[in-house]
Amino acid sequence: MGKILRRFCKGCATIWKIEGKDSYGKPKFSEPIHIRCDYGSRMSDGTKTVGTEIVIKNVIWTEYSEATQDDYIAIGKHDGQDPFVAGASRIKAVDRDRDINGGKDDYTLTTAV
Repeated sequence: MGKILRRFCKGCATIWKIEGKDSYGKPKFSEPIHIRCDYGSRMSDGTKTVGTEIVIKNVIWTEYSEATQDDYIAIGKHDGQDPFVAGASRIKAVDRDRDINGGKDDYTLTTAV
């Protein structure tokens, strides 16, 4: 994300990482991580990996480099430990792109229905 785009990128999203499972086999989540981003909603079909077709729900653009597939993300700033209460979706794909101005790389995080 270049300097100019960074000035206009005022959105916020919250990520929860899976840190293991509890005694009932349900996922345990990290503290919420707030990231700066821009986002869009695209209810369309897409192919993210060979042979895997998904219905794309949200696309989030960010410089945050630690998001991984299967993390949970919700648009906006959320402080609770439970991503499901915040309406979070699972990240299905993380794509990395070089910043054309030589800054930090850009990442596209895609969620699905």
